[in-house]
Amino acid sequence: LIRELNAALNELQTDDAVEIRREGTTITGRGLSVHMKEETAALDRNVRVVITDRTKSNLALFPRSKP
Repeated sequence: LIRELNAALNELQTDDAVEIRREGTTITGRGLSVHMKEETAALDRNVRVVITDRTKSNLALFPRSKP
């Protein structure tokens, strides 16, 4: 359930469970904030990364947050 969608700012947020799948990697967590203009997304809590195939996994697609 999307808690907030701000079309003017190209942002969306949810507090629900989230699952992101890329080839070789699955990331789960709760709470997602997406900022389209800045091309950033963040999971807020309970983040878990499962690498199922190291030869296809590319964590560079999921850079760490900036301090």
